[in-house]
Amino acid sequence: MYPLLLKAHLALLLISLLSFALRTFWAIKGSEYINNEAFFKIHKVLNLILILSGFALCVTINQYPFFDAWVTDQFVLLFAYVGFAMLAFQPKINLKVRQFCIAVTMVFFVTIFYIAKTKVALFI
Repeated sequence: MYPLLLKAHLALLLISLLSFALRTFWAIKGSEYINNEAFFKIHKVLNLILILSGFALCVTINQYPFFDAWVTDQFVLLFAYVGFAMLAFQPKINLKVRQFCIAVTMVFFVTIFYIAKTKVALFI
């Protein structure tokens, strides 16, 4: 079951990153698509499924947030990633604040990826 869950999680991660990149492009260009409620809901559902697949992987490998430091780092950063991504795409946000939120979100993404590959906690 683990290989299937891992592949599904990685596919969701890639789709989430592509969705984020597309929404970033729309936000910076000032496109009306950024205000489209359907795209916003799709992105939220995608991130929710990504989080659930992460929990499923935790159960599969018997490593859990608040018990294993690297998994705790992953989930804290994942929730921060989702929060900053949602903040970055608020309709009436200043462009400089939007760019800052996008940059922070990408730093979180890279950090999450690094922790997942090394299984070493960076913060806890």
